Amino acid sequence: MTLIIAAGCIVLLLAVVLVALFRKVFAPARAEDVDPVWLHEFDVETYRPMERLLDPDDYEFLEKQDGYRPGMARELRKKRQRILRQYLQGLGRDFDRLHRTARLLVLYAPSDQPELVRELLKQSTVFWGSMAIVRLRLAVPLLGAVDFKKLLGTTQWMRGQVAVYLPAR
Repeated sequence: MTLIIAAGCIVLLLAVVLVALFRKVFAPARAEDVDPVWLHEFDVETYRPMERLLDPDDYEFLEKQDGYRPGMARELRKKRQRILRQYLQGLGRDFDRLHRTARLLVLYAPSDQPELVRELLKQSTVFWGSMAIVRLRLAVPLLGAVDFKKLLGTTQWMRGQVAVYLPAR
């Protein structure tokens, strides 16, 4: 009986994640989402430090220090996870803004670009799916190490697509 309840909870959780993913991917783009100053200043490198926040070498180094207490590593991990969640929130907001801008640019492009539209949809799905996996792995560390490559890679790709349409400064 508990197995059935657990399976039902997992299915329900997956359904909620899928609904949230589709809402993100298909959210309407608005002209006010496009800010040329922000677009020129945006740099994915801003998010690179989050790759090191959960580095196990830091905790090993901490354990070797004089005055180390076991609770210190746990406290450091909690603080770093909180910082990482803030990074993820900002990255999600920036990716969403880039994606909406790219969709608007495609909408007003002088010619149809169905391949680009498909790729925008694919990259958005990859990004938000990767975001869900990262958040799940943060919540349940036993599921494995957190990998940010897809999140940063899709954001860099989206930035590149938008840059094609940006006027030079």
